Amino acid sequence: MLESCIQLNQSDPDAQTLLYTDIPYNYVYDRNNWKRRKRGGNKIVVRMYVVNVKDAERFYLRMLLLHVPGATSFKFLQTVDNVIYDTFKQAAFHRHLLNSDEVWDHCFHDASTNQMPMQLRQIFAFILCFCNPTNVLELWNKYSIDMYLDYMHNNIEAASWNLALHDINATLEQHGLSCASIGLPVPNGNAI
Repeated sequence: MLESCIQLNQSDPDAQTLLYTDIPYNYVYDRNNWKRRKRGGNKIVVRMYVVNVKDAERFYLRMLLLHVPGATSFKFLQTVDNVIYDTFKQAAFHRHLLNSDEVWDHCFHDASTNQMPMQLRQIFAFILCFCNPTNVLELWNKYSIDMYLDYMHNNIEAASWNLALHDINATLEQHGLSCASIGLPVPNGNAI
């Protein structure tokens, strides 16, 4: 359906003004093609599949389809201000469809003053699992020292950094994610 909607947008200038969810009000899907609706457009219910945020690219594709009219290709959806982004998430961010990570920055700033490093690692992992911040690596780089301070008592900095990542990765794995899938550095070796 989506691919035939893209074909409709390529061939019909009227369709290019509509969002993906508005197409069924004006067109009917018949035999793998969209055809102009003759009647009954006000009596339909439009449905769109729900996508879990963990399925990131499909989630952000869906988000773009809900906000960008006249998608003529997937590259069209990935293009913002004549820049083609590699992912739908980047395109959604540059279209200002995602919140900035300012909330998470404030959260970690406050938490780092009165929480233990182990608690900070848990907070960080839960934010990654359930809140989907836009720039994970930036948050990690800014607050990683606070998250591995407890390991610094018995280890060098590189080992402490790696152990903190192991802890975060263990929590992520409980929720079907990993450091690699989120965009964090992958811990090496085995955790102690």
